Amino acid sequence: MKFSLSKNFLWIAAAVVVQPALAANVTVTPGGMQGWALTDFRGTSNGYTSNTVGAITGVYAPAGENGSVQMSTTDGSGKADFTHMSNSLVTFGSLSSLSYDWYRSSTSTTTTWLTPALRIIYDADGNAATTADTGYLIFEPVYNVGNGPAATDTWVHENVIGAKFWQRQFSPGATTFNGNEQVFQTISGWMTPGQQGNGDLLSASSLILGINFGVGSGWAGTFDGAVDHVEIGVSGVSTTYNFETAVAAVPEPSTYALMALGLGLCSFIARRRKAA
Repeated sequence: MKFSLSKNFLWIAAAVVVQPALAANVTVTPGGMQGWALTDFRGTSNGYTSNTVGAITGVYAPAGENGSVQMSTTDGSGKADFTHMSNSLVTFGSLSSLSYDWYRSSTSTTTTWLTPALRIIYDADGNAATTADTGYLIFEPVYNVGNGPAATDTWVHENVIGAKFWQRQFSPGATTFNGNEQVFQTISGWMTPGQQGNGDLLSASSLILGINFGVGSGWAGTFDGAVDHVEIGVSGVSTTYNFETAVAAVPEPSTYALMALGLGLCSFIARRRKAA
């Protein structure tokens, strides 16, 4: 499994740099990915039958914005993930918030409760030199709200810090069970001895290696939707990644000067009229 490492992992830096603000909004564009990368892509371009899309586009832009990460598959072979890896020591004990926004188009024909998943990439013992204790904690709304149909043609905000996750170990490549029952636990549940089934027991010192979101892998039918506003909080300092097709234009200094001149002229005319 390959991931793109970032030297400027902003949601880590925000937690260790003293600054007056406790939140930051980072704009991610196709030309400025801010450490995000398309990973585990399966589409016609690399031998699969699905006409998969995994890219920042303007198709499902939230109100007042110009883009989001569009994620689409046309059959069960398709898959697309976006991943942000860390090269810093971030632990589960320091994770203070986690949320994202997802969108499912009503044109999707796959199972009605499927929506983009959010995953935490972990190292259970906190030692990056050991690799037999790494995997995903995977959030999917179906395990928190039941098998009812997901909302369509609208943006849904998911605050997942207290939600249930299932675990997928990278080695031996297995989903966690307790006997014959798949285990679904909150993050604190995965940190409680006896509740992790045959999976990895996490702790406050377990490392968060990265954050990942995606769709597909066995989703029969078609799916079309998007993800935006991925928010990660570390030690009370949060960073929200806003995916846009382009950075909003900022007025040049000369524009501000003209605006100030215009306002001053309007004020002068108003005073002259009042005096007259």
